[in-house]
Amino acid sequence: MPRWAAATALTRLLVAHPATAPGLPPAERIAAELAAFGAGPAPETATAHQAGDLHSYTVHSLLHLMGAAEDPDGILLEIVRALPRIEKTGVVPRPLAVHAENLLEAPFDPADTVPVFAELSPGRRELLRVLAELLTAADFQPVPFGSDLHERFTQYGLPGTRPALRAYVGRPPRVRTRALPPRRPLGTVPQPLSVFSVDAPG
Repeated sequence: MPRWAAATALTRLLVAHPATAPGLPPAERIAAELAAFGAGPAPETATAHQAGDLHSYTVHSLLHLMGAAEDPDGILLEIVRALPRIEKTGVVPRPLAVHAENLLEAPFDPADTVPVFAELSPGRRELLRVLAELLTAADFQPVPFGSDLHERFTQYGLPGTRPALRAYVGRPPRVRTRALPPRRPLGTVPQPLSVFSVDAPG
């Protein structure tokens, strides 16, 4: 926790006061500390900060560091590792849908056409793969019952529905399967339903 808190404070200093950058550790060093925390489980003695969802705040800090790093795509790969650990809270039931604007704004530029997936950088490809896996169909429903994810994705030329996004990144569509009744052993005969009779009194 102290190392995470120090890296978080250094990130805020670097972003709010860039003139202090020469006296601070490199952005990559700060990002490494945050990434190490983001890739692991939340500590049992979690703080009440950010409603206890420290991974969400870690992703927020790493997104800020992308602008100060020599290899922003490398930091994006670290962000992707932390996304599955972001937890919903009573205030934010769909955290990834809420963070989608920042997650897409940092690595993508607005576009009118769909970019070729294979031509994207490794960090961008992995981000979209993970989002296609973690986001739900309900996340793509319009407000007030869903979010504005459709508009966010299409703003950058990306597919605006979950099935289309999964197809874009090469994920198979999810197929609903019906549970089959248990199979009878060979040579057995189905037993008739038992009929119970109740004698009327007197």
